Amino acid sequence: MVETFWKAFTEYKMSEERSTTAK
Repeated sequence: MVETFWKAFTEYKMSEERSTTAK
């Protein structure tokens, strides 16, 4: 369960960083 949550959290964080960089 923790691994799944961590994976989703990491992916979400990476996506957020990409969006910020794009802007």
